[in-house]
Amino acid sequence: MKTRITVPESLRDDIGNIVGLDDEGCVILTIGNSTAVLTRCCYATGKGSESFTGVVCRNCYVDVHHKHGRPHTSIAVARKDLDIVIEG
Repeated sequence: MKTRITVPESLRDDIGNIVGLDDEGCVILTIGNSTAVLTRCCYATGKGSESFTGVVCRNCYVDVHHKHGRPHTSIAVARKDLDIVIEG
């Protein structure tokens, strides 16, 4: 059985770049020659900051886990095992 995830309309053009989910259910996306773990709040990448965690969401600037600012992560659920639905 596939794992169903719902993503926002803003990811429509990037659906083909989704490679899976990490162990906490965050979407992993291929960007160029690397991967990025998207934030749960905005489905955005993280960027370095002088915040508590050292990384904030690139869209809303809330503190996020440092994994959202890293270029690589382990895939817990592969793309082939996902049923991706676009909101709306």
